[in-house]
This record gives sequence, C-alpha cells and structure tokens, in this order.
Amino acid sequence: MTKKNIKVEGFIWIAENGAMEYGFFINDSDESVQFSTTLKQVVRDTLEMYKICGTDVIHRDHIVDVERLVLALKSAANIAEHELKRVKVEEND
Repeated sequence: MTKKNIKVEGFIWIAENGAMEYGFFINDSDESVQFSTTLKQVVRDTLEMYKICGTDVIHRDHIVDVERLVLALKSAANIAEHELKRVKVEEND
C-alpha cells in the first residue's frame, strides 16, 4: 500500500465591506480553490442553525450559544478597533 501526502493550506479574508473570501491551496499550487460570501451571510447562516426548523424561534437549548456568539462577535470588533488605534498611534510617532 502506497501512502501519498497532500499538503492543504487554507485561508480566509474579510474585506473592509464585509465580503469574505476563503479557500485553500493544494500542495505547492499557485492556484487556489476559492469561495466567496459575506460576514452578514455567515452570521445569518449560523443563527439559522440554532432555530427550530421552519420557524424564526431559537430553541431554548441554544439561547446561551447565541449569546456566546454575540459576545465573540463583539470581541472580534473590539480587537479590530484596538488594532486600528494601535496602528494609528504608531503611524503618528
């Protein structure tokens, strides 16, 4: 039996307008397999998974999960704001 190793390197990019590109490179290829979406759509799709099928109601077992998701998104925004302030300070020095 012969083994073959495949190197896969993934990436994700969020643009300033919320557009997202993600994908991966296989082995040493310069061409990626690429997909596109938006940050809003990822959040909507994630929230949809917590809803009771066919309704707009979040199942009670998932309320804490959604609250944690909201906190994680706020934390990500705080990180971005902090880094922006840090870069502006370094730029002015």
